[in-house]
This record gives sequence, C-alpha cells and structure tokens, in this order.
Amino acid sequence: MSMQRHGRRPSGFALALALSLFLIPATASLAVLAVRFATVWGPSGPLHMTTGGESVSLLNVMKIQHGLPLYEEPIEPPFYPTTLYNAGFYHLYAAATSGLAPDGPGVARGGRVLTLGLACLGLAATLAYGFMGLFRRESGAASRSRWVGPAMAVAAVAVVLGGLPGWWLLSIRPDVGGAACGAVALAIALGMGTKREFAAGASAGLVLAAAWSFKQSCVLILGGLILSALIQRRWRFLAALIAPVAATVAAFTLLLGPEYRYNTVFATSLAGFDFKNVVVLAAHFAIKGIFPLAVSILGLVVLPRAGWLRRDERVALAACWATTLFGGWAACYRNGSAMNYFFEFSAVAGFLALILARRLIEAVEAREGLAAPLLGGLAVAALACSLQDVGRLASPGRFDLVQHRFTAARNPEMERARDLVRAADGPVYCQPGLSGLAWNLPFPVYTFDDEPFFHRPAKRRGLLRGPGMMGQIAERHFRLVVLESEAVDLVEPMKRAGYIQQPDWPTLLVFTAPSEDAQRLTVNR
Repeated sequence: MSMQRHGRRPSGFALALALSLFLIPATASLAVLAVRFATVWGPSGPLHMTTGGESVSLLNVMKIQHGLPLYEEPIEPPFYPTTLYNAGFYHLYAAATSGLAPDGPGVARGGRVLTLGLACLGLAATLAYGFMGLFRRESGAASRSRWVGPAMAVAAVAVVLGGLPGWWLLSIRPDVGGAACGAVALAIALGMGTKREFAAGASAGLVLAAAWSFKQSCVLILGGLILSALIQRRWRFLAALIAPVAATVAAFTLLLGPEYRYNTVFATSLAGFDFKNVVVLAAHFAIKGIFPLAVSILGLVVLPRAGWLRRDERVALAACWATTLFGGWAACYRNGSAMNYFFEFSAVAGFLALILARRLIEAVEAREGLAAPLLGGLAVAALACSLQDVGRLASPGRFDLVQHRFTAARNPEMERARDLVRAADGPVYCQPGLSGLAWNLPFPVYTFDDEPFFHRPAKRRGLLRGPGMMGQIAERHFRLVVLESEAVDLVEPMKRAGYIQQPDWPTLLVFTAPSEDAQRLTVNR
C-alpha cells in the first residue's frame, strides 16, 4: 500500500515531486544547451569542431555552394575527398545557409542552428502526438489533470534535448536531422492509426525516406515500424511504408553515379570492427543516456496501463524501442561509432516519456500503488543526469572538453595560427579553424578527419592512388601543419619526416617543413 493511502504524504507533495523529477533534468539540460549555443555563436565559435568529422561535413556543404561536385573519388590525391553521407543532408544544409555570409564562419553558424532547429522539429512532432492524445475518449476513469500537459512537455524536453545528444545538437552532422525525421514519421504513424492504413504508411514512409536521405543508417525507426506491421499483419500499411523508402534508395543509387556509390557504400564499409567499441560505448550510453534509458523502460512498464492508447500504438512503440536500442548498440561495433547511433532511440524514448509522464501524474493523483516505484526509479535517473549537467556547467575543463576549447584565453593563440596559415606559400594542413575553413584558406582545404576510418584501411588494401595522408607527411607535401593538441598520433610521423615543431604554442602543435624559413613564417607575438 502506498504512503499516500496511509496519509503520511499529501498527494500535493507527491505531485510536486513527480513534476520536479521531469522539470529539474529539463532545466539543467536547457541550461547546458544555452551555454553551448552561446559558445558556438560567439566570436570563437567557428574555430573548433563540436563533434569529430564536422569539418568534413562543412567542407562538403561548401563544395555545393562553390559549384563543385559533391561526390568525388576518395582515393584521388591530393585532397582524398570523402563524402560518406547521403545527398539530402548536404543539399539541405547548403540551401539553408546559402543566404548567409559566403564563408566558413557564416556557414558553420547557420548549419549548427539548422541542426538545433531540426531537433526542435522532432520535439514538436513528439509533443503534438502527446497532446493530441489528451483529447481522445479514454477507456477508463483516468483524470484530466491540469498538470498532465506540463509534465509531458518537460519530460519530452529532458529526453530530446538532454545529455545524450549533447554537442551533436549544435554540429553539422546528419544524425540529429535523421532522428528528427524519424520522430515525425513515428508521430504520423501513431497518430493516424489503423483506420487509414495506406495514408498512414505512405505519409510515414515519405518522412522516413527523408531520414534515409540524411544518412544511410537512419533506418532503425523504419525497422521498428516494419516489425510492428508484421506482428499485426498490417499489410497495406507495410507496403505503403516501404514503397517511398525503396524508391528513394533506388533513385539515389541509380541516378547519383558511381562516385556516390563508392563513397556511401564501399568507402563506409572499410571502417573496421572492434568489440571493444561495443563495450566502451555501452558504458558511455549507460551514463550519458541514463535518463532516456530509464524513462523509456518505465514507459514500457506503464504501456499496458495507459488506457488511452490503442493496441497498434503499444506494439509500434515497443517494437521501435527494441530496434533502435539494440540496432544502435549493434552499430557501435564499427570503428568511429559514437553516441549518434542512439539518437533514433532517443527519439522513441521521447514518446515513451510522454506516456510515462501522463500515467505517473494520473497514478499520483489517484494514489495508486504504482506511483511509488515509478517515482523511485525516476528519481535515480533524474539525479544522475542532472548531476552530469551541473558538472558540465561548473567545470567544463573536466566534464565538457569541447566547451573548454572555446575559452577566451585561447583567442590570441588562435589569431596567431590564423595569420600563420594565411602567410604560408604552399599546401597547409590545419585542424583548428574547422580545417582552416573558418580562416578562409584557399578552397578546397585538406581535411583528413576520416583518415583512420577510410584512408588508412584503403591504404592497407592498396586502393589509394598516390601516397595518402601519411605519405604526404613523409614526403613533406605540406609547408605548414597546425594540429590540435589531441592529434598526438601525428606527432611522431611529423618528426620522422623532418618537420620542425615550433616552440611557444601553448595548446596547438605547429610544424614547419625543414626547407621553410621558420623566421619568415613566424608571426610576431
């Protein structure tokens, strides 16, 4: 019997506790997001990547704006250009940022805002589905509390904009947009239900085709909807769902040419597999994703008790939860994987968060015995994720290394690096400044963020033409190399090639070719 039934806790206290367990994580997440947004929008915003590989995506977006081919052979020297994602992502970002300043900083800021906007689109679709459910004729005597709506809203915010996506919400990458499209498609499929099978399937399929056009791996929500349709034998829905996606895949594959197929199919297959990735990323996910993971599990627990839901909704949500969680975990087996493979899971968790919030408020107000264990489990998850966000705000140097890079104390050094790379009279490889794009180096620039996942295995297989990046270093192809301090794997190859590391650079690694006049390339400090 619950404490409320004994009268030792008024229902008002339990109700306030339930609301706060969603409100506190949501507030902490929004505070972190606000600080990060101010960071990337500030003067030093375009000087650093927010996620690995962001500069490659920015380069490809700007290639479209410069009228250059998007897909080229990645085995060709000297730039070895990789374009590993689908064309819809690059073309949307190129079109959306084309009216901004035609330079790296303008496109970087605009693209990052677009990513956040897409995340908010997915959040809006999730909330629209949840609030539409409030107007259904409920099967039972559940109350219509005025607190249900606010609880649902903050629960969805805490999941969708929380610690799991993190910096990816402000990065030029396809994963957030693909997951947002998945959320829109799921809202359509759940909202339209079984009365309009063909329309529901076709509408959701069109949006899922858009998700795939961002990134080839954005198919986990699609897989969940297919699984649920098979379980329920919804054949018309299944056919209508698959048709737009299949047509889009066929059109891209046939019409975009051999370079497209080489980049998006073959080149991506070269990244190796390592079981260690599965273990490490599972541990990271259990920490960073504790709130969406816990909320989604509790949401599954209350699904049978959510009387306003139809059977097809329950089956679809459970199926999508399974495919996005275990499919994302399986994808972590590939080298280069990160939390981005769980973003579709986060989208599904947002829907389950709505259901949990509504059912929890109802249970608290009705003083059901179910309320106490739900509150206990939610409290643990809310505390764990909120403490992480507090740490990110209080000590970015320890808990938020990306934000730590943007400190104003680094600006003078970055300005020196900018002047140095602009003064070089030959090829430059520059990691900071988004591979030099933020400093408007001659276009295109050298960017090798995909080197460990494509160029290195391609070199081992004898696929690369020319020396490859490491060969270019050995041949002293670059007059100047400016590296982030994390690029320790390049330091020894640089020194073996005879490059001279310049002193008096506190946080950057600066190497000049031995034939260069170091004095001429040194900027007055």
